[in-house]
Formats: sequence, structure tokens, C-alpha cells
Amino acid sequence: MNRYKLLFDDYVTELDRARTFTEAWWQRLLDQELAGGHTPEQAEEAVRRRWPMGPTSHPRVLAVYRRFYIACEGLNEEVMAAQARRTREAEERGHAGWGVEDPPDAAASDDDGWGDEWQVDPPGLLVDALFGRRDDLGEFMARMVFAPIGEEDGRSV
Repeated sequence: MNRYKLLFDDYVTELDRARTFTEAWWQRLLDQELAGGHTPEQAEEAVRRRWPMGPTSHPRVLAVYRRFYIACEGLNEEVMAAQARRTREAEERGHAGWGVEDPPDAAASDDDGWGDEWQVDPPGLLVDALFGRRDDLGEFMARMVFAPIGEEDGRSV
């Protein structure tokens, strides 16, 4: 199994746990508002004023996303280094451009479209790839309206 698929599988496991936790947290917030005499609609509105993305905005979900975003970037750096090494070796042998394959066709892949030789966009892995594999988590993460990633000295933090 390739490294992007392993990373994705670990991400799904952690994200599923975080979602379970944060949905319970969200329900407790709503219950507090309901206990204060609000209607369900008023409770939702009151809680969303503080947490506009709903349960997805909980720091636990953001931490999972950030950790795997940075891990995906690290894997991309390894893939880029391997690509550069292969290109350099081909140039040294006088075969620059020969034997370099195009990215694999996802539909033809035996590993569900995952490839170790080509970089994967972190948001593509962490949100887009959920759809069709774990639609429930895809819908959950689609509520995230910003990427909780910063940059320091050219690196994601």
C-alpha cells in the first residue's frame, strides 16, 4: 500500500474520532441554550455566533487537519526529492526525459488512484478525497471555510 493511502487512512481514523467528540460537544452547547429557554432555531443561531463552522470549528478537528496537512506536505517533499534524484540520475546517464512516466490514470490504478510517485495537494487529500470514500466525513469537512494553516520561513505551521 502506498504512503499517501496510509496517510489518508490514518487521517480518516483520527478525523472520525474527532468528529464523534466534537458532535457531542456541539450537542452539549445546543442543550445549554435550550435549557435557557431558547427554541432549537435560536439555540443553533446563538451557538453559531461563536462557532460559525459548527463542530468542524472545534480545535480538535483543526488540530487533526493541521497535523495531516503538514504530514502530506512532508511526504510531498520526499516525493519531490526522489523525482529530482531520478531526473539527475537520468541526466547523468544521458537519458534525460526518457523513461519518465506521466502520472498514473486514477481509473486504471490498482490502488484506488493513489500514487507514490506524484505529489498530492493537501486539501485534495484531506477534503476532496473523502468524497466517494467517506462521504459523511466529506460533508463534515466541507463546512470548514478556511484552512487553519500558516506559513513561517516558507514552511506550513
